[in-house]
Amino acid sequence: MRPLFVRLTPFLAVIAIASCRNEITGIGFFPVRFAIQLSDTSGVVVSSGAMTLRTPDGRAVEGTYMLVPQTEYPQTGPLEGTLHGDALDISLGPFDATDSGRWLSGTVRGAVITGDWGYVTIAGRVRQGTFSSHGP
Repeated sequence: MRPLFVRLTPFLAVIAIASCRNEITGIGFFPVRFAIQLSDTSGVVVSSGAMTLRTPDGRAVEGTYMLVPQTEYPQTGPLEGTLHGDALDISLGPFDATDSGRWLSGTVRGAVITGDWGYVTIAGRVRQGTFSSHGP
């Protein structure tokens, strides 16, 4: 029979991974859900919803989003991005050059993310306003 430590090693590894969270953001290996609100450049809310973020390696960000614009149908999909210290850059799909997507670029302070958002077009990033997001 194997020693107790050897039998518990896989369990201890799972606990260690589960406890890995970015000290600045609280975003870690497991997904964290954030409420999100997008406003236009004059401060009028144009969309609200939720996004789920996780950073499996502390830098790459992945997850999903759901936005409900004030005048359109709900939009959902995957998201991807990067986290550098407290700077967060996210692309809301699609991730190819055939269509335009949205981008978020902000600063993370604990469970609050604030910054700018816009569309990605053939001409590059076009700023549309600001966003704020609050986690648990």
